Amino acid sequence: EQFSRWGLFEATSLSQHVAYTLSRINILEKFFRHWEIWLDKINLEKDDIIRKWDQYSLLNQKQVSIQTELGSIIGSALGIDENGFLKIKNKNGNIVSVMSGDVEWIQ
Repeated sequence: EQFSRWGLFEATSLSQHVAYTLSRINILEKFFRHWEIWLDKINLEKDDIIRKWDQYSLLNQKQVSIQTELGSIIGSALGIDENGFLKIKNKNGNIVSVMSGDVEWIQ
């Protein structure tokens, strides 16, 4: 009930959704085979992914406030760096990369 209020679904079992017996080994084998394919694809296209992300980002050149574990950072969003971290130019003119936090668009 709580999950549906947030637009989430409660966890279930795959065996509840199929009409046959599932093998955990086969599921893991298929998962890791596909994981390797996607991981290789992501690594090969990393620069293209970052470029596209920046192209469609609404935050670039906007003033933002970011709440992190270490405190608040306020500055201008500059896009994402090669590791996927958000780049911020703070009030001192320093460029910092932020891995995670709550971002608020303030201007």
